[in-house]
Amino acid sequence: MSITRSIDVAMAMKFRLFIAGITKKSRYFGSVPMLREVAEVLERTLSINEVDAGTQAAEVESGGARPMKARASVVQRCTIETQTEAGGFSTQTKKGRVPKERAATKEINQQVAKQPKKLIALRRPRLRRPKARLSVIKISAVGEVESNIVRTRRAGDEALLLNVKKGADVRELLASFRSKLEGKTTVTTMEPMVTVECRDLDQDATPDQVARAMLEQHQVEVSSSAVLFRRGRDLGTTVAVFPGTVCRWY
Repeated sequence: MSITRSIDVAMAMKFRLFIAGITKKSRYFGSVPMLREVAEVLERTLSINEVDAGTQAAEVESGGARPMKARASVVQRCTIETQTEAGGFSTQTKKGRVPKERAATKEINQQVAKQPKKLIALRRPRLRRPKARLSVIKISAVGEVESNIVRTRRAGDEALLLNVKKGADVRELLASFRSKLEGKTTVTTMEPMVTVECRDLDQDATPDQVARAMLEQHQVEVSSSAVLFRRGRDLGTTVAVFPGTVCRWY
């Protein structure tokens, strides 16, 4: 017992010296108060064990009592287990003194236990309002238009574009659209533009004559302001130049 006692005392002294040597720069500086409490508990444990051992030895020698079991240490006696009933929590072990329940706290807990639990009001489901949908006009192509239109798409200015099949007569489709939608919408073509030359014309020809001749002979509308002239190869001839679309007559 004396050897064990001396070892325990030496360990307690080393622990005290370790606490005294902790500086502000040490990582244990924040735990100094707790370490001091642990040291005091260890010292009290050593003193209690020493007194108990002496008392037990005296009683055994006198023959008046049986050897008693060693008492639990102060740290073991101060260990409490707390467990909560709420879901998601587990049993935890906490070291320290057992807190005494005060009278005021006990009364408050009793009052809270007696109070009826508040009922949670059920929320009524919100009724979803039907979404307001815009009116839609559906136009389906039939007949000649259906056979000559590849697909439709919308331009940036909210215009409807109809892609025509290769080899289809654009002028004929344009005329049918204009006859049906005249005065309501604007119908134009977006064909590839080329430069058209009319050679060997009389040098006295005018832009109006060229535009009228193109409309009568080829059913192509040409603006007279777009017709320009340049000198022809032969004397007394001229060449009319104007922009136009790729048509069958070209």
